[in-house]
Amino acid sequence: MTKADGPARGVRYDAFISYGRDELETVVRPLYEHLTGMGLRIWFDKEEVKIGDRIHSSINRGLGHSDYGIVVLSEGFLKRRYTIWELEAFLIRQLEGDESQKVLLPLYFGIDEKTVAEYSYPLANLHADTITENNIEEVAEQLYEVIVEDRGEPVASQIAEEDTEETPGSPDEPHAEPPPTGYLSPLGSSNEDRHVLIESPVDVYRRGGDRYEVVAETDGQVIDLGIRDASVSRKKLGRAPVAFEPGEDGGVALHNDGSTNPLTVEYGVGVPPVTVPAGEEIVLADTCTVRIGFNTRLKLEFGHDTFGIEELVDSEDGVTRDGAVVEGVSPAVFVREAVDNLLYRARHGSPDDCLKSVRNLHAFLDEHPVSVDDYDDVRDELERLVTRLDAELSGPDPPDRPAPGWVEQFELVSEDIERMYGREYPEPSE
Repeated sequence: MTKADGPARGVRYDAFISYGRDELETVVRPLYEHLTGMGLRIWFDKEEVKIGDRIHSSINRGLGHSDYGIVVLSEGFLKRRYTIWELEAFLIRQLEGDESQKVLLPLYFGIDEKTVAEYSYPLANLHADTITENNIEEVAEQLYEVIVEDRGEPVASQIAEEDTEETPGSPDEPHAEPPPTGYLSPLGSSNEDRHVLIESPVDVYRRGGDRYEVVAETDGQVIDLGIRDASVSRKKLGRAPVAFEPGEDGGVALHNDGSTNPLTVEYGVGVPPVTVPAGEEIVLADTCTVRIGFNTRLKLEFGHDTFGIEELVDSEDGVTRDGAVVEGVSPAVFVREAVDNLLYRARHGSPDDCLKSVRNLHAFLDEHPVSVDDYDDVRDELERLVTRLDAELSGPDPPDRPAPGWVEQFELVSEDIERMYGREYPEPSE
């Protein structure tokens, strides 16, 4: 499974069914019943989205946790925004991934290749089966063969086997971490060492006047982010255009409540960016950068991806807190904590956790270049590690635990990073 839609693990599904409303009862629901009857675990909105759930958040989690996208293409499908959003999520993964790996499994319902080609030639270039009310069982069998042939046994079988192998709480299980606190840091600003904790909803908007100040507001506290950007939207009728809200499970919901600019979420090397249009939201569970204007980029981080920022407050490192604002986290302090976090995860965490930590360190080096001889070499080595770890975790037999060789490589690159960002922080390179 690739990670083009953003790193996400949890409850896994063999496939996600995307469809327009017209074909729900005629072919989609019967197809779902055939596939689940064969033992496949399928994300189907009518079964997965419960009363009270945020629809967009639930769909986003389904997209991120499904190995394949079964897309039932119809005339109505191509006219709806939400189905196009689902389609593009899987199409990006298909085009960005290995040519031999299938991700998108298209089905034509009352539509032909010529019509699909008018919408998207890359989509029409993928082999598709035609589904009708009369061949649903046959199509289900073909989809089952593709999924099992490509990946092996269904997710449901894997989960059942895992449940019988170990009981929860076994000393050999990877370390379970509680939900971390998210926090925002403005990139490229005079207040880059200023971090805003997301313990309550945080609104981001441009103040009125001709100074174009971009601020964050939470619990009545208005925080100058040190950014001047006329392209960021102002409040309308008292409502901010962008909001970050802590999630119940530790993630952060990003809301586009009327931003003139689409919001762009960037995860770093190996992961395509995700766009959040006006009126939509997305749940973020991993460190990323959110672009909300021409000059405004906010780094969203989580305590367990980098370090527990709250633990540094009032420490010997001079980190202080005022309300939701934490200041004084220098690059040297950040690196020390992030490296310790990586090495801890290498010994006690999961492979996914290790990949997150390496990707975050690579992003930090990109954002904080220094004038030392081996800066480029260390940054390139981190990029190679990200690519290799991503490939191993996306392969047919992903490891359950960090391999012994990983720890040795992490230790070597960590020594180089700590040396570059030591107590004497070098001047940034031009």
